[in-house]
Amino acid sequence: MSGQLTGKVNALSELLCRRDENFDDLCDSLLKSDLIELQKMTMKMEELELPAKGILSKLLHSRRVNEISKKIQGTFEKAQENSFEDVLILIDTLICNKNNEVAIKAQLNSLETQLGAEPSLEGFKTVFARFRARAINYQQAQNCSLFNLLNSNQGMPVIICALVVLLAKRKNLKFFGVNLPGHFILAQEYEDGTLAYFDPSSECFKEMTKAELRVLVNRYGYELRAEMLDPVGEVEILIRIMNNLYRIWAEQSSSLKFRAAGNIIQMMKGV
Repeated sequence: MSGQLTGKVNALSELLCRRDENFDDLCDSLLKSDLIELQKMTMKMEELELPAKGILSKLLHSRRVNEISKKIQGTFEKAQENSFEDVLILIDTLICNKNNEVAIKAQLNSLETQLGAEPSLEGFKTVFARFRARAINYQQAQNCSLFNLLNSNQGMPVIICALVVLLAKRKNLKFFGVNLPGHFILAQEYEDGTLAYFDPSSECFKEMTKAELRVLVNRYGYELRAEMLDPVGEVEILIRIMNNLYRIWAEQSSSLKFRAAGNIIQMMKGV
């Protein structure tokens, strides 16, 4: 028995340094241990002078990240009406290491109530004029968090756009993302099929002229082309959010979340 326990402890320690095809299987095997066995493993780790609490904490964190990734994939496969909202909340859980679903849904419902039954464009813009991207740190993952945006009114342009698209969908308004290089904005489709462009991360949800769009794109070293202004769907919005997180976690050497983000992006691109 002692030999088996030592073997499990060694496997647990090695697990934290591994990211191969057996990662999930090892997690499953170790986490299926009952409470008494986990206590014995903890005592054995202390006997071997291993940081038991830290190791188990990291293992559980690793498992949570993998579970969230699988839930995101499952949500995509189901392709239900509220999948966009559900995935945004799951991404928030990945960022915050905490399930904020109840609080997020309560705040979304509050915003929906503020919009009213049939909001005009001006009423819609008034509700969303509070959200800003000014002076945020683009190297912080929390600025891609829906929960953080709803509580601080600050976030990256793409998460603000995601919020607008989400609430517009509830009100049957046609808002879409526009995946400009360097900056994400919105397009609204009018009844005659024409498009108006908005940057909801700037003051007053202001409609943008073609000249302003050209200046915005030039700022990031590009020349404006017509296809850059094509509206994109919900999946592309989610991919843009995950690309931001992939870059941030790569720069922070957060290997577990970096790996998860890469897998999620590949899965989304395959949808």
